[in-house]
Amino acid sequence: MFSQGGREVVLKAVAMAIPSYAMSCFKLPPKLYSEIEGMMARYWWGQKNEERKVHWISWKKLCSSKFVGGMGFKELEVFNMALLAKQAWRLLQKKKSLFHKMYVARYFFDGNLLTATLGRNPSCAWRGIWEAKSLLVHGGRWNVMEV
Repeated sequence: MFSQGGREVVLKAVAMAIPSYAMSCFKLPPKLYSEIEGMMARYWWGQKNEERKVHWISWKKLCSSKFVGGMGFKELEVFNMALLAKQAWRLLQKKKSLFHKMYVARYFFDGNLLTATLGRNPSCAWRGIWEAKSLLVHGGRWNVMEV
């Protein structure tokens, strides 16, 4: 019963927010991304029950920025990796936190996250952070400051 604008608000405020906590802790399986994005696309195009509606544009294009003609929905896999990279950034910046101390003791004894290996028997949380740290390595840059 919602208009397209109402559907946009529901998708961005509710459907995108529900998995965000889990995505900030764990890397979700790709099949789950596609299932959630499929449900969101069906809702966007107004599909009900078994009736099939035409999807006039791909979900990937709807996920592009509004500035380039998309709707600004988030790609779940990219959003998941960004949230995990944020956790890796926290490990780099907040060295006195319990979060940092726990991961140093378990996964990177030398205190350097950027050179840490996956290790034996890693937790699901560490696997996600370890994969996302490559985003920090590739997207980061060194800043030389005068002391």
